[in-house]
Amino acid sequence: MIAGGRWADIEGMDIAALSTDISKAQLQTQVGVAVAKKALDVTQLQGDAAIALLESASQLQEQVARQTGVGTSVDVRG
Repeated sequence: MIAGGRWADIEGMDIAALSTDISKAQLQTQVGVAVAKKALDVTQLQGDAAIALLESASQLQEQVARQTGVGTSVDVRG
């Protein structure tokens, strides 16, 4: 049905506006997914960096303990 050169409302719905709204919603979903993927990538990098930092600290502590004997035992008797 065409009225005045435009799609006519079908039971109160404007097909062109509905199509535009659907396209906008799809784009918003795509953008949201892309942002979430980037956030996940950043979180993964931060986690990897934290693990590397902990591993290097552990290796340093082991070296100090071997060289000085400090940190190899704990006095639990008080």
